[in-house]
Amino acid sequence: MHMGRPAYKVNTGCHGSDVAGNTVAAMASGYLIFKDICGDAAFADSLLAAAKSLYTFAKNNRGKYTDCVTQARDFYGSSGDADELSAAAIWLHKSTGDNGYLQDAKSFYPAGTAWGFNWNDANVGAATGKSAADGLSPDEYKKYAMSQINYILGDNKLHISYEIGFGNRYPKKPHHRGSWADNPNVLKGGLVGGPDQGDNYDDRRDDYVKNEVACDYNAGFQGALAVHIILLLTPPKPSPNCIRNQSSPRVVTRYGLNQTHLFAEIEICDRNQSNLWARR
Repeated sequence: MHMGRPAYKVNTGCHGSDVAGNTVAAMASGYLIFKDICGDAAFADSLLAAAKSLYTFAKNNRGKYTDCVTQARDFYGSSGDADELSAAAIWLHKSTGDNGYLQDAKSFYPAGTAWGFNWNDANVGAATGKSAADGLSPDEYKKYAMSQINYILGDNKLHISYEIGFGNRYPKKPHHRGSWADNPNVLKGGLVGGPDQGDNYDDRRDDYVKNEVACDYNAGFQGALAVHIILLLTPPKPSPNCIRNQSSPRVVTRYGLNQTHLFAEIEICDRNQSNLWARR
């Protein structure tokens, strides 16, 4: 791709506590993964230290990033920072056990019912974490999670599966290069954006909000399905078995085998430690 790729940043002169809050949540959750699953304590600690520092910055420099980085306003507009700060604080609470972060999460949490989780609405993540900290029953979580999967797969007012290829009625015109024009390929398994807040949906190729097949929610959907299989079948929990690390000055590769009586999977994880974009 031969085009300009400008980078923007937030700082004390260009506030963006919303995007900073999202980054804090990512790093704080990453801390738990690298500490408890990958066994990389040094990298985990660096993530947590950066998350704490960035959270302090975000609290002290409140503001919507699109008020400063106006180039993104028409594509990823922000309506506020309270939901992102709440989600950031709840992940820091989970990572550190510090109740001060929990109080912050409760104070930042916006009023109203969370209905979606997207680049401009982190209420669902904040609400879930806050409820977990308050001791919500795991069975209630499971019941709610199953209801959401059922909704996606057809238990909705339109009786349509938003996963392409599942059931008898599903989207035929996804906004996706692999199924463009006359549908040369049926994008089986792809999850479209789905309905709006009023539960309205149109199967139109040019509606990239409702009909795009994007990586973010498809990744979450696949993860949710995997968890449901585990909950339903209750197989032994696979433990990471990292058998070898290969390193270069810029990239660390870790691979290993996870295996149960239901499946065997090879896990390969590359971490780019350079300051360069991934390239061929």
